[in-house]
Amino acid sequence: MNVGIIGAGPIAQALTTIALSNGHEALLGTPGRPPRRKLPVTQRLRDVTDFAEVVLIAVPAWDVRGLFTELGLAPRHRTLLFTRGLDSESGRWLSSLVGELTPCVRVGVLAGPLVSSEVFKGIPTALVAASPYDEVAHLAQDALHGSACRVYTSRDPHAVELAATMVGVLAVAVGIVDGMGLGVGTRGVVVSRGLAEAVRLAHGLGVDPAGMYGLAGVGELFAAASNSKHPAYLDGRAILDGQDRKRSEPIRAALTALAAGKRVGVELPLTAAIHAIANGKLGAHEAMRMLMERPPQDGEV
Repeated sequence: MNVGIIGAGPIAQALTTIALSNGHEALLGTPGRPPRRKLPVTQRLRDVTDFAEVVLIAVPAWDVRGLFTELGLAPRHRTLLFTRGLDSESGRWLSSLVGELTPCVRVGVLAGPLVSSEVFKGIPTALVAASPYDEVAHLAQDALHGSACRVYTSRDPHAVELAATMVGVLAVAVGIVDGMGLGVGTRGVVVSRGLAEAVRLAHGLGVDPAGMYGLAGVGELFAAASNSKHPAYLDGRAILDGQDRKRSEPIRAALTALAAGKRVGVELPLTAAIHAIANGKLGAHEAMRMLMERPPQDGEV
């Protein structure tokens, strides 16, 4: 199988590595400087779509729209996004945009606790490939499933997209909590309440909340919260140090989640607090105090 991968970051390189290790032909298209790791690579993105039947896109959410004209996706392509967040312009699912803005209609998403440094060492991992088209999920499974990577399939891409969006936000929250020197109990509160927040948003958007408890949700969150080098976790630590992370992927994802919550009348206090801290509107200790002083509520979700 010819597998094309688009992206300059470690996730794109990891996906390329997995496809190659499974015996497929793979080509990595990098919009910027090519990686140092020795991989089949091109900076002409149209080369990837000319070559590939399956295209895996691993770029920040805000770059997805701009890629479409450069990529030249066609009806023959099967495309999966490994991307976090909703479209910032329309608030729509990114997977929906592919079919609306290109002739490619067979679309899906990828997510899971993929740690690139571990992939390069051959350490086992797993992903979920989700698409309403069984063919797309199974092609992703054929491309990436092997001795070091299990790939499960789902027919609910929006549940996977939402889970992946919220996980990045919660990883930032864990980074902030750890940076504040709070205990593991507080960390547990933040993770569990963050998941409850994501479940409420899923219900509001008409998405199956079970996605939050799978590889794209709890699986990826556990990996992110346990990895001191995870980009979203590091964003949380950096925010506490006064560094500007307003344009980082999880903070932008928080904004799109808040907009989605507003549309469907779902309150997201933890997500709102993380976004406010990142944008300098609240101090971390003030945000924690405000969250703790919210009125008591019945039930857990």
